[in-house]
Amino acid sequence: MWYCNRGIRILFNDKNTTKCLCPPSYFGNQCQWQNQRISLTIQLIYRTNMYITTVFQVIVMLIDEQNRNVSYYEQFTFVPKRDCSSKYNLYLLYPNQPKNSSMNYSIHIDLFDKMKLIYLGSWHLSIPFQFLPVNRIATQLFIPNSKIILKSCPLFCGKHGQCVPYINKNLSYFCQCNEGYSGQQCNIQQNCSCSLDSYCLRSSICICPLHKFGSKCYLNNSICQIPKNPCENNGICIPHDDPIGLNTFTCLCTKNFFGTRCENLKNQIDIAFNDKNIGMMSMIWIHFISSIENGGHQRNTLLKKIKFAPNIISVFTIDPFHAIFIELTNQTYYLVVLREKFIESEYIQTKILPNYRCSSINELMNNTFLNYSLFHRVKYYPHLCQQKEQLKCFYDDIYMCICDLNRFSNCFTFNKTISHDCQGENICENNGLCFQDTLKCPLLSICIIKFWQLILSQISIINNRLFLKWNCILLDVILKIFVASNDWFYGCIALERVFTVIKGIHFNQHQSKKIAKWICLFIYLLTIFTHIQDPFYRHLIDDIDIDEKRTWCLVQYSSALNIFNMSITILHFILPLSVNIISTILTIKHMAHSRWQTQNAIPFSTHLRQHFNKHKHHLFASCALILLALPRLIISFISGCIPVGNVLLNSFVNLPSNCYSVSNLRTNTEWTLATNVYSPVASNAMIVESREELKSLSTDSITTETPSQITSSDKSPINGTDMKTEFVNSPKKQFKTGHVEIIICDPRCQSKKKILKKKKI
Repeated sequence: MWYCNRGIRILFNDKNTTKCLCPPSYFGNQCQWQNQRISLTIQLIYRTNMYITTVFQVIVMLIDEQNRNVSYYEQFTFVPKRDCSSKYNLYLLYPNQPKNSSMNYSIHIDLFDKMKLIYLGSWHLSIPFQFLPVNRIATQLFIPNSKIILKSCPLFCGKHGQCVPYINKNLSYFCQCNEGYSGQQCNIQQNCSCSLDSYCLRSSICICPLHKFGSKCYLNNSICQIPKNPCENNGICIPHDDPIGLNTFTCLCTKNFFGTRCENLKNQIDIAFNDKNIGMMSMIWIHFISSIENGGHQRNTLLKKIKFAPNIISVFTIDPFHAIFIELTNQTYYLVVLREKFIESEYIQTKILPNYRCSSINELMNNTFLNYSLFHRVKYYPHLCQQKEQLKCFYDDIYMCICDLNRFSNCFTFNKTISHDCQGENICENNGLCFQDTLKCPLLSICIIKFWQLILSQISIINNRLFLKWNCILLDVILKIFVASNDWFYGCIALERVFTVIKGIHFNQHQSKKIAKWICLFIYLLTIFTHIQDPFYRHLIDDIDIDEKRTWCLVQYSSALNIFNMSITILHFILPLSVNIISTILTIKHMAHSRWQTQNAIPFSTHLRQHFNKHKHHLFASCALILLALPRLIISFISGCIPVGNVLLNSFVNLPSNCYSVSNLRTNTEWTLATNVYSPVASNAMIVESREELKSLSTDSITTETPSQITSSDKSPINGTDMKTEFVNSPKKQFKTGHVEIIICDPRCQSKKKILKKKKI
């Protein structure tokens, strides 16, 4: 007779008393009552861009929504390399049977790094039907690659906690308390009885280090602490968290080894190439093809980055293969390895040779055969290998074919339009392409992302974390501010040129200097306030893959902020350059109008055309500013990933705009610091010519006394060019009404002296 319902019957007191050990789903002296519970199935998914040697501790808690008290909890260890396809079935029991129907419950899941005992993040699962005695929930939880950066938080968590967002819910926050504290605001101090080397999450929840176990973490698991590490070749020993099987462990092997104890060496394939076109590419695809007995072909694709030197690529794999193809970024294929039998721990050396290139079917067949249907055309494929003895492989839109030793074609399906999104779980930002090391239980993901980080940091000359952080936050923003300010300064100079020509002798240079200083301050404040939001959305991420270890500066904007930034960039581009061009046109027009008033016998259009030809270099300079700034504007809108290709070429595309931006910084700084010589030379030169044109109309129009003149040739303090000057002591009243005297002030001369630029006509 079955005494315990789905339980285990045990005998007490010399077999006189019978008791039952019930499963979590039942209770009672004979396990006859069903527990009110949550039946939870969890699958954890971890996609990273580094070789995985991480161990996670997952704590699943049933909490009440009102006070956030933990009613029941379970915890387990998750090793991505071992448990990538595992599903965890848990029972979360309500504290009272039957449960309190007036209380609402939810599931809170914490994630810790078990090797370092560091908190990483949390998930929140709602219970859909609170009135049911049993709820079944199945979910997939994606572990983020980096800690979530919090921009703002509405919760006050006191000095013993921090506001943290949930990984799987937007705009949902909670207070993550420090070790030894709990409560909604982390104001309740816990009486922890955990071991000193463990983490006290709650008074009853202890997170044990790697080699300890038990409810309080006082029990040692010595399987990985014997004098000799059971894992060979620097493998990491991870004991199983099963208290019954204390002699079981898992070895996390380094990238070149595999096996239960990391005792086997992976297959190493060294691929050399002498083609300069291949060396100039940034990355290639490596396709491993394996033939399954009584089945089809299986394909595994690996992305490999090409370093500048040496011209050799090393690949490690444990998956069986029979052929290896290299795919370049221009969709050119090479057959580099072909073998009938896979050999473990084999070292292969090969080269990418021109005669190993796979030809397209369009190169091998004429239009008559190409117009056949696929099934009709495939019948002629064996003849291609027999007719062309040097042919190694060829392909069409569907098949890839290999010519064997008997000169027959062995064809298999080969998808060339596969989507690189890591099976719909793309971890890459800005629509980047995502590549995995294997389709089944992938452990390594690689992104093709935008290459814009500074070269020094990328070649690891500068690796100070604090320096890189501030460089990420401030450098690009400062460049934007100075370049935008510089464009506005050019516009202000052109605008002042118009006022100088219009005002003539009534132009107040002293007042202009004062206004210029305030304009400088206003422009800097304007550009700073329009870019002040940018640093808050920048942070560093570590790209630690098999080939390279880099630190990238990642910018993440919301859609609304992205539209705002684009609008600000367009305004800072269009407005100052428009002011520059319009001011130059108005200056030329006003000068032509002034001359037409004194020489009205000549049509105004003739004067305008003459002045345009005479001063067209100023208009061309304004247009040149637009052409130089246009690449910078276009590049600023390219926030996605760049296409796969030559990294050096991508850098040279940005070079002209970057040089223009950097060169403007020096001009910007000098112009700002030298506010005492604010009157620009270009403006003065045009105005002086206006005076000379008026003067040339009548040599008797200016009556002066005999002045004492001192002629000198000196360098202009503004632009360093030679400028012929005359010091004149005649007062302004000596000039007749209607004529203009233009004065260029030199800061080195005495206050009572004036400089007059003259031109002999």
